[in-house]
Amino acid sequence: MLLTQQDLADGSLSDEDARNETVTFVLAGHETTATALTWACYLLSTHPAPQERLAEEAQSVLGDRAPTMEDVPRLSYASAVFNEALRLFPPVGVFGRRVLQSVSLGGYDIPQGATVLLSPYIIQRNSRYFENPHAFVPERWLNNAPPKFSFFPFGGGAKMCIGEPLARTEGVLILAEILRRFQLFRTTHREIGINPRVTIRPDQAVILALQPRKNRIASELAASLLKEITTPG
Repeated sequence: MLLTQQDLADGSLSDEDARNETVTFVLAGHETTATALTWACYLLSTHPAPQERLAEEAQSVLGDRAPTMEDVPRLSYASAVFNEALRLFPPVGVFGRRVLQSVSLGGYDIPQGATVLLSPYIIQRNSRYFENPHAFVPERWLNNAPPKFSFFPFGGGAKMCIGEPLARTEGVLILAEILRRFQLFRTTHREIGINPRVTIRPDQAVILALQPRKNRIASELAASLLKEITTPG
């Protein structure tokens, strides 16, 4: 799409623009999605019922074949799990917006040019918008849409993250693939907290045990891994 845009007569996208956009997708879209998936797997490992429901959906939708883009709308529970992980642990916990014109907001006068900080981590845990806000409840996403800007892990408006569709596609399909193949178990009962930096990362390594599930694709994968482990050299 970027290269097609370059071919337009108005020349609105230069070689440098195309390069910069590509770098944004590859780099900015890497740690954020990986962090979101880490939190999602951790949450699933501590909540057996949602984990099994996701695994059943993945097996029902995918069977023993590889997933495709067309499967994403059918993986509704995987999408709900990913949303709930993003709600509790948005990869970017705070970001800024510059004020274009002076405004009075919440009793405060904000001058033109000021930077206002917004925190998805705080707002998405507000009981005003989410019942039992600190609990991991993927079902809350199945039939309900939260109020606008009560859930904005990718930002919103004109400056919304350009990689949001890619991140959602990756998140849903990867979770479905992992849970179709494996059960996830925690290896320690030590509580994991947050390490808020540029992204909201776990404050320690998230180490999980994986047990292959009893289906053909998982059995073949386990046999392949076992062969690699036991092959001399």
